[in-house]
Amino acid sequence: KNVLSFLSGHDNDALNPLFPDIDVSYMASNCSCTFFPLIGPCNGLIALTDTITTILINPATRNFRLLPPSPFGCPNGYHRSVEALGFGFDSIA
Repeated sequence: KNVLSFLSGHDNDALNPLFPDIDVSYMASNCSCTFFPLIGPCNGLIALTDTITTILINPATRNFRLLPPSPFGCPNGYHRSVEALGFGFDSIA
């Protein structure tokens, strides 16, 4: 079981939970990576990413989705490096 906890550090004396813990089973069974800091939030969603795997998480519903890999390949002799990543909300879609 791989659990994500979301804590608030606004109180200097304690870390307080913001949401119930979320079991993100994909990260425990298929991922041996270290994720960069949280991306977002955007309309309550957050994203966790390393240079290959990106997971969208909805802490309110405790659901997550693994995003498909990038369709862009990396030429031989080069390595993939993610310097920035973001996401947004389209109210029309």
